[in-house]
Amino acid sequence: GRDFANDWNCANIADLFEKIQFTMPTDRPGRLSREQIADVLAYILRANRFPAGASALPASADELRGIRFLARNPGQ
Repeated sequence: GRDFANDWNCANIADLFEKIQFTMPTDRPGRLSREQIADVLAYILRANRFPAGASALPASADELRGIRFLARNPGQ
């Protein structure tokens, strides 16, 4: 939603990937595979109405560094 767009606007997707990687699940951080992290990231993007790309998200933070969140009218 709006808070997500405000918090992540202009950040790269790798930052969120790494946040998920090191904080989820809360009871056992760092236990998700790279593919699971990519799935969680895709779900978060879809839930916040970001458009889908032509291919699946890469399961590597390095490959995600070039992709940025660009929210439309953040804060509105």
